[in-house]
Amino acid sequence: MRFQSGFVARAVRVAMETRAIERPFLVQEVLAPAGWSDARIEAWLDWGDSLSPPPSVAGGWLNGAPDAWAGRLAAKGLAEGVFADTKAAGAFAAELAATMQLGLATPVGHAATAGVVDLADPSAAARLSAHRADRTTQRLARQSAEALTDALCAVADAVDRCEGARGDCADPMRNPALGRAAAAARGRGATDADILRAVDGERPSLTLRPLADGAQLVVLADRTQTAAGSPEVLAAAEAALDGGLVVVFDPRDAEVLAEPAANRVLIDLAAVATLSDGTFDLLPDLVRLWVTALDLQSDDAVLALGLEGLLDALAPLDGDPAARAEALGALTASVAVQTSVELARLRSPCGEWEGLKAQIVDVEKARRDRLSANSFPLAAQAIEILDRTSGPRRHIALGLFVDDAEARLRLGRGAPAVVDLFETADGGIGRRLAPALAAALVRSGGDVQAAERRLFGRRTLVEAPGVDHSALRAFGFTDVELAAVEQALGAAESFDAVFTAPVLDPGFIRDVLGLEDGDGPLLNLLGVPEEAEAAAAQWVFGHGHLRDWEGAPTDLAALLADPAGFEGRLRLALEPF
Repeated sequence: MRFQSGFVARAVRVAMETRAIERPFLVQEVLAPAGWSDARIEAWLDWGDSLSPPPSVAGGWLNGAPDAWAGRLAAKGLAEGVFADTKAAGAFAAELAATMQLGLATPVGHAATAGVVDLADPSAAARLSAHRADRTTQRLARQSAEALTDALCAVADAVDRCEGARGDCADPMRNPALGRAAAAARGRGATDADILRAVDGERPSLTLRPLADGAQLVVLADRTQTAAGSPEVLAAAEAALDGGLVVVFDPRDAEVLAEPAANRVLIDLAAVATLSDGTFDLLPDLVRLWVTALDLQSDDAVLALGLEGLLDALAPLDGDPAARAEALGALTASVAVQTSVELARLRSPCGEWEGLKAQIVDVEKARRDRLSANSFPLAAQAIEILDRTSGPRRHIALGLFVDDAEARLRLGRGAPAVVDLFETADGGIGRRLAPALAAALVRSGGDVQAAERRLFGRRTLVEAPGVDHSALRAFGFTDVELAAVEQALGAAESFDAVFTAPVLDPGFIRDVLGLEDGDGPLLNLLGVPEEAEAAAAQWVFGHGHLRDWEGAPTDLAALLADPAGFEGRLRLALEPF
């Protein structure tokens, strides 16, 4: 086999930099792509540390782990006749490592499964209920960690924004804003030690690393039963709301998914689209490389090439995104089959091939029939590949779904959302409309700035409904107080952090407004109606979502309202493949 895919030439153009990354008990100097976050680099280092034996390549990017891993596979392929000579083996290793450097793909470790639940089994309801409870607990723990992180950052902010002596600013008795922030943090589960660290300026970053996902549960269902909406199916749907559950209709598929799979890769379709200008021309070369790599890694007859980033890859493009997703899934599967046939000639077919050959041929005929109605060129390309591919296979099953939080982090991907959180140059966390949604808005003639104002607010009370500068002047605010309020609105998340000391001088609050700071929310004490305050808050801080946004183009309303649900519908298009 020969690989001259051009990934190496593209990887040479990736800007690299040496970063100081905190590791257990030390700080490492690591060479990595300049655009990667520290958390992403750490996830790759964790993967490198998990290799057995550890990589022996001195230096190199990511401490040499990708090059060492690819080199081992190339050496095995050379010894077993997959590659004709050392030049071909070296080209394979270089191209494979380059795909990781470009952020196109990452190997995935051992898959944890929680077994199979047959909906016809009387115990199915109890199994589904337990699974749902476990996933709910994990989700609530994640949300609690994020809320606690925000609360502790607010404690640090209360000290940083204080303009008095350091000792006074760090004393909740002398700094009312700190007292309120500390009380809120304690209410969210922070210990005194956590609060003291935040007072000293430590800002936790719990949300930058994903919590471990629980084991995936495989549910075997009957298509007729599902179409009828039986109670068992509805219970499975309820359990699936928290993720970690896949429904299949074929007992053989259930068996395959229930077996722990070591041969898995996660492919970032959005990165592939970006690198090939939205054409996906590089996808066949990428799939061929990784099917070969996974086969050399293990003799397992089951492969999984998880397709990640469907929403980000397809939302900016014209045409039906579900049909395009179907074509991408078909092309991935077809190239994988073609590569499997090629590997079978070099390494021998899998033992189960003869017994399953007829069934597999029938499945692929059904795929061809389904694709005949798909007008995208990638679907025709998939059919053409299948039509000229025949012979025994190295693998009997192929999956297109891989659920692994650490692998997603290595690709810099998170769950689909309207808001994109990113790490700024100074290590802070920035917010923006998700780039794919912004591109889709531009394509449909929508207004990106209007969408971001709806999400994040205008960060000013100028012309705000309910409470504006005129209303505040009526209470006694002067240009000095209004300027302080406007400055504070840029970083605040609620009025409670703005209409208080030290943003407002305690003397002004006491002598002009006739109130005492700390007696309660200042706007409420001034008699501002709740409806007026809520309207002003939405103007300043935004809605946090794009549901019911009047400015949404008609064809994008569902996408903007629920990106995760929209991607879920795209993933359904992959199910037949």
